[in-house]
Amino acid sequence: MVAAALCMALYGIWSKPLIRRSSPIAFTTMSMAAGAACLIVLSCLRGSFAPIANFGAPQWLAALYLGAFGAALTFYLWAFALERTTPTRVAISVTVNPITASLVGAWLLNEPLRWNLAAGIVAVFAGIWLATTAGRRVQATSITVSNQL
Repeated sequence: MVAAALCMALYGIWSKPLIRRSSPIAFTTMSMAAGAACLIVLSCLRGSFAPIANFGAPQWLAALYLGAFGAALTFYLWAFALERTTPTRVAISVTVNPITASLVGAWLLNEPLRWNLAAGIVAVFAGIWLATTAGRRVQATSITVSNQL
């Protein structure tokens, strides 16, 4: 998990200049095309396309949904945010994923909502609030101190 977090942090930092140079949509398109090409090559080499032969309409619709919303839209929004703010602030949004999954699971799958979800929601929003407001307070304090001198 630590290695994955480090990879994501480096990705957020190193991709920002590329997103600014091109655009979020161009960056998303090229990144997803490169990733898809690598996956296709690996799948061909390993013979992983065999299960696809048995796909019916529900499986293809699920794959289309996951590709469009679970991957393309999410990746575009990530690049869009990276173009406009710091990688640290964009990375904070990842903490909302488990909460969203829990709420959608409760809505679509009738999974139970318990006290731990409520505690998680409070903790996530408190963390987001702390991470996005602490810098402003420190900056405002340093400006006030420098003005007094």
